[in-house]
Formats: sequence, C-alpha cells, structure tokens
Amino acid sequence: MSLYPTPQFSGNDLNLFDFSEAVATSNHAEAYSPSLANVTPPAVEVIEPVSPPKAAAQGFQERWYQTNALVDIERRLPIHGIRVSSKGELLQCPTGGGKTRIASLDIDRRLKADKRVLVLVDLEMLLNQMRDDLAEQGIYPLIEKAQHSALSQFGRYGNCVLASAQSFYTARLQRWARNSFDYIVIDEAHDMERFLPIIEHFSNAQVLGLTATPRDESKKFFNYPFIKTLTMREAIEGWNGNTQEHEAPFLSRIAVLPIDASHIDLSNIRTVKKDFAQGELDRRIFEQVNWLASAIMEATQGRRPWIFCPQTVTSYALAKALRDLGGTYASYHSKVDNPARILKRFVRDELQGLTTVNMLIKGVNVPKVDCIIRVRPSLNIVQATQEIGRGTRLFPGKKNCLVVEFAFDTKGRRLAGVLDAIMDGTIVKDKRTNDEVEKEEKIREKAEKIIKEG
Repeated sequence: MSLYPTPQFSGNDLNLFDFSEAVATSNHAEAYSPSLANVTPPAVEVIEPVSPPKAAAQGFQERWYQTNALVDIERRLPIHGIRVSSKGELLQCPTGGGKTRIASLDIDRRLKADKRVLVLVDLEMLLNQMRDDLAEQGIYPLIEKAQHSALSQFGRYGNCVLASAQSFYTARLQRWARNSFDYIVIDEAHDMERFLPIIEHFSNAQVLGLTATPRDESKKFFNYPFIKTLTMREAIEGWNGNTQEHEAPFLSRIAVLPIDASHIDLSNIRTVKKDFAQGELDRRIFEQVNWLASAIMEATQGRRPWIFCPQTVTSYALAKALRDLGGTYASYHSKVDNPARILKRFVRDELQGLTTVNMLIKGVNVPKVDCIIRVRPSLNIVQATQEIGRGTRLFPGKKNCLVVEFAFDTKGRRLAGVLDAIMDGTIVKDKRTNDEVEKEEKIREKAEKIIKEG
C-alpha cells in the first residue's frame, strides 16, 4: 500500500514550458506530451556553474588521512620522477572527504619544485569549481578552453594549466609539445576513456587520478591497490586510523526514509550497460510525476533537497509539479537557460530544491544540501554512491542528510541504495568464502547502525 493515492496523470495536464528558469529541449518530449508537438524551444546558452563561496585556506589543518595520502602519493609518484609505467596512481576518497584538497597540496609541492602540472576535469562546466579549489591553496592555473589558450602564457606566467577533456580535442592537443608537463592530475578519474588521448600524448608525465567511486575497469588504468584514505562509513563515524579512535565526524550522518512505490512497475525495463535503459525508465517515472511530487512535498518539510531524475523531461516535469504544490523548485542541467543563475538562487535560499539528471553529480559542492531524493532508481552502486554523496558534506546546523528512497516494483532486481554506498564498496559475490561472508556481515552491521542512528 502506497503512502499517497496515485493521481490520474496525463501529459496534456502539464505545461513543461511554464517556468522561468529553463526551457525544455528534449527530443522525446513530444512523445510524452502532445501539447508540446508544435512548440519550438528557444536556443539556450550553456554557462559554467558558479561555485558557492568557500572558507579561505588559511588555518586549514590536514586531516590524518590527508596527511597519510600525501605521503603515499610522494612514495608512489616521486616529485622528481618520471612515468615508469603505463598505469598511473588513483587516490580514492569519499565525496566531501577533501580529495581535491589533497591534490591541491600535492600540486603545490610540485610547482614549488619547478614542475609543470596539468589538471584535467571531466567537463568544461566543472572548470570553475576546480579553479576555486586550487585558488584556496594559492594556485592560480592558466585556463585552456574555448577562446582561452594557455600555451602562449605557459612558462612565463605559470606552470600549472587547468583544462577539460573537451578542451584538448585532437587539433588543440597537437599544439602542445609532448614533454610540456611533468605531472597530470585527473579529477573524476573513474571515467577514464575520454582522458586517454591526453595522457598518451604527454607520455612522460606521471599521472594521479582522483575519485570517490573506482570502477572495476579502473584497474586497467591505475596500479592496484589504490591510494586509499578512508571509507564513507569511517568518515561518517569520525574514525581516526592513526589513533584507532573515533573523533568528530568528517561527513554528515545519513538518515533514510523509504517510501512504498510498489505501484510503479519497473520489472520490464531493459538493462543497458548494467543499469536501467534511461529512456524507458524516464517514461515510466514521468507517468507518476504528480504522485512523486506529492510524496516528496510530504517527506521533505524544512529540507533542502536535490532530486535526481532519469532524464531531462522528468526533471522539468517534476520541478513544475512541485511548484504547483507550493514548493520553490527549478530544474538544473546543461540544457537550461543560465544554470549558474539557478544554482546561485539555491545557494541564496531563494529556491527550496533542485531537480537534476547528472549535472549535479560531480564537481559542484554545496554543503547546505541536506536531502537527496532518488527518483532515478539504479542498479549501479557507483551511480547511487555519487548521488548520495552530494548531501554528506558538513554544514553548520545540519543534523544529517535525509535520503529518500522509493521502493519501486522491480520483480527481484536489486536496486543500489544507501546501504551499498556506506558498506565500504563491498560487492556481494555469488561465491564467497566463510571469511568473506563474516567480514561482509560485520560491515553490513556497522552500516545499518549508521543508518538507524542517522
């Protein structure tokens, strides 16, 4: 039995263009709503998000695991060394645990040793966030993107360049000599394919990857075991691996609110690349957007949620449905008009929450987010962990992060969720030894305790 009655919903009842922050551009919106058939959305300009202000780096105290990580990085990638393997080193640190801070301190040491450093991010829209993070350490990189070329200034005005995988397309990459850099740092390095041409071009440079969620294929690109800091569970518990004692937590506690959504049947949705086919999933979720909006409004009183959706059509529709119920919500992703303005409005408390797809899943740090709502069910633990991690940063007055998980009908297919995210990356295998079973049960007990105490 669901918590709320399921309303009758028709695409004709919902005007997806009735909002001030965004315009719909999905090429399958017409299939959802006949009223969109003759609508031509205006052209939009994608503008980089502006990161919220942060505290100055002065007085920053390294946490125990950050200090240990810096020692391990120097041991594996000596400052005066060169690449001796086709594989790099991967720093694993939970979202909000300060992996960029570790990288900034490492980069600073290398620049002071007259090394030339290239910092790579996944997308151009993430450049501002990384630039701000580096500036906290007193590092002001040259920017390589669009009309901005760092090549003419490189060496004269700085030895650190910040770029995206998009920036270094083939022709642009060829302008740079192969020995231009001694060291490459790659953010969000669990998705390595797009970075490969760049690290192959600068073949002598040592490589450090950063991620909260390594994938199985990460072992193809990075030496294993990875450089580990602490797990999400340990960060929430405030575990100090040096003293073997618990201290103040490094991440916010997590509370879970499950909501029965068994009337939404996902059992016949195909699996593509180990997860639901997103187009099919979006259509199914879209059909229930009014019911979902009612459930969300009931569950999130006083919270500041980010709501993850399968695709943009549902993101637009859900934001509109929430506004119709009296909430102040906007849809935030790369296709909206001026996403930077929307994010600023959220940071300034002008919006209660945001609906999104993947644009907020990495590179945007807003600690005041205290609620994550997952209307994009996933079979993928990495996807679930990335989404949940958006709400675990500490913030004054923030008691915990509430994660709302809808219990959809999947006919036995197991959805990834909070427990998976904080179980230290443990993945259940079909065949396990007695020791593996015992270890997994102990980890599960600790993870369940964290959720109950959230």
